[in-house]
Amino acid sequence: MQGLIERFVRGDKSVLPQILSTVESQASASVGQWDDQLYQHLVRMLVAEGRRGDSGSSRRQAQEKESCLHAICILITAVGRGGPISSLARHALAEAGVGGCRTMNLDRYFSAPQPVLTSVVRFAAVLAKLLRVRASEFLTVQENIEAVENEELNRPSSRRHSSVGTVTSEGGHFIRSVASRSNSFAMGGSYHGGGASTGDGFGSAVGNSRRTSNASNASMRRPVTLPQTASFVPLDQNPLFMEDCTTQSWLQPQFPTPALLFAKQFGEACVSNLPPMTTHVVTTEKPAEEIPVETKQMDFGSSTNLRRIHDARVFEHQCDPLFSRYLSDGVVLMWGNVSAIKGPTSSPAGSSRDGVAERSFALSHVKLFTPVPVVTIRCGSFSCYFLTLDNGVYSCGNNDFGQLGIGVRSKSDPTAGSNEKDSRSGLHRVYFPSDDKVCRLEAGSSFAIALTTGGKSMYVWGQNAVGQCLSSTSSIVKAPELIDVSDRGGTIMSGACGQSFAALVFSCGSICTWGSLKMLGVTISPEGIRDVDAPDDYKCSKSFNVFKPISERIVALRAGEWHCLAITSRGSVYSWGVDHCGRLGLGEVGYVEKMRRIEALDGHFIVNASCGNYHSVVLTREGDIFAFGENKCGQLGLPTASPRLFPGHVFLPKPAVALSCGREHTCLLLEDGDVMVCGSLQSSGMELGYGNRFTIPRRTMQSYIALSLASGEMHGMATCLMRSVSVLATHNPNPFPRKDNRCPMDEIVAQHGVRMVSGGKGFTVLLTENNQAYAAGQAGMGQLGLGSVTAEHVSSFAEISLPKEDGVVTVSCGHNFVIAISTLGTVYSWGSNSHGQLGLGDAVPVGECASSPQEIEAFNSTKQIVQVACGGTFAIALSLDGKVYSWGEARYCSRGSAEKNCFPMPEVVSSLENIICVASGAEHAVALSSNNVLHAWGRGPLGDGGAASDFAASPVVVTFAPPIRQIGCGEFNTFAITNIGDLFVWGSNENGQCGVPQRSPASTFAASSDAKTDGEEEAAHQDTSAVLFPTLVSDSVRDAAFCSSCGVLVKEDGTSAVCGRLKKDGEEVLYTTFVLQVLKDPSVQGQESSSSTGTKGVDCLKNYVSRCFRCHDSLFTTLEYRRPSVSAVRGARGNMVMCLGFDREKEEGGSKTMVSFREVQKSRGSVVEHNFPASVLKNKKK
Repeated sequence: MQGLIERFVRGDKSVLPQILSTVESQASASVGQWDDQLYQHLVRMLVAEGRRGDSGSSRRQAQEKESCLHAICILITAVGRGGPISSLARHALAEAGVGGCRTMNLDRYFSAPQPVLTSVVRFAAVLAKLLRVRASEFLTVQENIEAVENEELNRPSSRRHSSVGTVTSEGGHFIRSVASRSNSFAMGGSYHGGGASTGDGFGSAVGNSRRTSNASNASMRRPVTLPQTASFVPLDQNPLFMEDCTTQSWLQPQFPTPALLFAKQFGEACVSNLPPMTTHVVTTEKPAEEIPVETKQMDFGSSTNLRRIHDARVFEHQCDPLFSRYLSDGVVLMWGNVSAIKGPTSSPAGSSRDGVAERSFALSHVKLFTPVPVVTIRCGSFSCYFLTLDNGVYSCGNNDFGQLGIGVRSKSDPTAGSNEKDSRSGLHRVYFPSDDKVCRLEAGSSFAIALTTGGKSMYVWGQNAVGQCLSSTSSIVKAPELIDVSDRGGTIMSGACGQSFAALVFSCGSICTWGSLKMLGVTISPEGIRDVDAPDDYKCSKSFNVFKPISERIVALRAGEWHCLAITSRGSVYSWGVDHCGRLGLGEVGYVEKMRRIEALDGHFIVNASCGNYHSVVLTREGDIFAFGENKCGQLGLPTASPRLFPGHVFLPKPAVALSCGREHTCLLLEDGDVMVCGSLQSSGMELGYGNRFTIPRRTMQSYIALSLASGEMHGMATCLMRSVSVLATHNPNPFPRKDNRCPMDEIVAQHGVRMVSGGKGFTVLLTENNQAYAAGQAGMGQLGLGSVTAEHVSSFAEISLPKEDGVVTVSCGHNFVIAISTLGTVYSWGSNSHGQLGLGDAVPVGECASSPQEIEAFNSTKQIVQVACGGTFAIALSLDGKVYSWGEARYCSRGSAEKNCFPMPEVVSSLENIICVASGAEHAVALSSNNVLHAWGRGPLGDGGAASDFAASPVVVTFAPPIRQIGCGEFNTFAITNIGDLFVWGSNENGQCGVPQRSPASTFAASSDAKTDGEEEAAHQDTSAVLFPTLVSDSVRDAAFCSSCGVLVKEDGTSAVCGRLKKDGEEVLYTTFVLQVLKDPSVQGQESSSSTGTKGVDCLKNYVSRCFRCHDSLFTTLEYRRPSVSAVRGARGNMVMCLGFDREKEEGGSKTMVSFREVQKSRGSVVEHNFPASVLKNKKK
């Protein structure tokens, strides 16, 4: 097989029939090193042939069409097989995106004869489901669209049959040999597909053509009773359909794992359907919106500003309530390099560990409350810029090259230098020598540009070593200097600044460049070059170079350190500059002097882009993301660390609307206001507690609605608005006492938000967005961290105080102890130290307790600890350099066979390297490496096929091919969420907490003649109920959590589902599969909760579940009761983009007139933000 794939990758398409035949008959479905390349090249071939169209001779067209049909059959066969092979094929298709599938021109294949047509229709249906779009998005012929839609509607909901085969050519006609496959089987009739998903893994349907095949093969398939003896050796046929089943060996009897194993071993498409979800009604607690929330009081200074902002809020509240909320309560979140946020002389207050480089990074989000609402943010390499609603400009960060623009104090005293900060915000005010109003900012590495209203002039300041500020007299420009561009080419539409160059684009389509000679994008005469005798890197142009490089109209520019992208009105992208690791997207590395079109993106309409130091990311009109360039830190959001010379598709759960890139990270803003990031922890905006590197995009700032993003080299910012959430106890055996029918944590959450909830046996810790931790519950072992508490139980939440007035960034709870990381990076622990799990060494003897937080001093000499995970009586920690530390009960510390019973001090687990995230249960732990290898140790099942009674003292590898976005542990099970949202679960399932139907021991094993003891019966039940391999239980999953008796998952659409043993109407119920939760207000009899509980006039969705958290024996979810709709978020973003384009108020005839943003957009022309809809504001002009 490998040889065939190598030939195909080198361009030999004649081997495709052999590959298809091999894929169909392959005895093993294990993933080979060439399989990923096979599916990627198949998708690329379909895209390339679709782009080429019907060019060439008729003979060549027939050959290429035949090859493409082979490719379609191979892909659909791989998808139907399930397991890792299916995930690789689905990932390759997802990378193509909607634009790539549209380029495939699949309509041309619908003329194929039967039965090949069936595969084409099914392939289109799979694409529609995978990309979450209608078939009309990539098909144009109505008849074909209807065929695909009918395929989905007519797919049977029970046992399904897949028919795929080999395409051969005889006399120009296609003949297919049909090979029957079984997509699913039911064990004991207890598990039936309900249309939620299928063997394809997409939940899409297959058509009527399969029903005939099922009927014709019914006589060949006779269900048989499962053998009585368990074994891990698969049979050569599926026993359910064997005519004469005499063998008494069978796979481990849990479901659907046997089907997955069978598919892996023999290639049979027998991956089971996901179960249909029934309903579990959950009664909500007192809605948090009824709790009075303290509003932010701000001093806006002058009466003019106060009146302007007040009038803006009143007007916006009538037309855009969400934007009005932002003007009242919005906040700017900042993260990353401290020198870029606070300046080079600032460091984390109270830090006692100097000389450790990573301590210079903010470990939690820094909130900035500005005097006037911020509507535009920009980042330099080590500086930040803010444009406020009153057209004021503020800055902060490093000022080594004058890039903060604070060389003058005020207009009245323009010669006096000042470094004085605004006392209310800690920002520097940038003053301008004229009355021109600034409407747009652009920032380079160490210089900045401010564009004025009308687009006829601009201000520049900062570094001028190679003419970045167009000054011929000084290498540093400390204060803004006015540059008139009215005679250069019309109105300025957009600008971009790099390290040593800058560029503007005018309304006429011309662009203007200056700075380093390498980045001008045009050849200039020697007379225009400064410092001719200097090295090439210092040769520059300190004057405008205006030219029109291409026939298409350029509407936007985006710049990196040494490269630049240009976006045209037709959605094409051009690049030029110094290539490094493929950041130009041209497929080659070197210097590109003039603009060249990125042909790999020709099938997509690009509307926005962002350039990091060594990588680039672009955004399509449909919201798809493509990335290329360096990927050492995972900043591309693609699984492998190797650079990408061509754009690769980044899978996202929802369309993106904005993006920003730094040196080691990428931030993506989704259409609903969520933010996903990838790259290094230090600069991506992910806070502590989740890992040290994120190769797959992951959500952050989940308590906020983000409206805009900006990134510097190692820092970033976002304009945000706090979401309205409450915490709902999905399962809590020991409910908190209620006061005035209100949960005690509701008031805390309403005031300060919620970052996470954790807990152990009988106690809960709540962490807010203000870095405050609160605890309640059992307190007998000091696990609440409240000091000398005499009571055995504390019913109300009390705040935990850390030494040095330090805040808490993340917490993790064991059975009776807690470990936390502070805002300064210090690791603290408190509670029971029965097995040395506090990690305090001799400071707290083994067997004693610590009732207040104590610093784990062993980490003072190590790299920064970024994540901790507590087991029952042990703990593990992950450092920034990828090392894992463990301490506590020795058998769970992954140090092999140890003579000691416990380890009271953290030590490195030498067998684990390059780890990016960790998780732990009560008696086991897992670690994910940077190359997507999953390690596990402790009590089984660990996912490697070992039984529930097995124990691994050292890490074992769990085979898992799909790229993993998130890992986690319940008390006795483990889960992984892939990059496309598939949820895999494995481990103990005796309470149904894995969401996998279990079989009773009596129905699986023959009763022994000797009576079994209670312990033997319990062990037998655990063995039969355990899920031994990663098993797919749901798709489109956003988050998941599992405790000792149940589990909960959150879907991307805001719904949630539960499984296991829970209480319903006061009685315990058992759900062996995930069932959908329906939230019900107890005050409304017989009705579901209101579909909209937000403020009048706000376009809101119904109650939306966004996150979930686990404790030892309880589960919590966050319920957003006033979640703005996608249209509301887009409207607020549009208003923010356009609100400074013109004066919001005009005096006409002595009366005040409001100007609609739609008029502003028309008068300014379409810029790169044209992918956002026009503002919802109405023109009030008479």
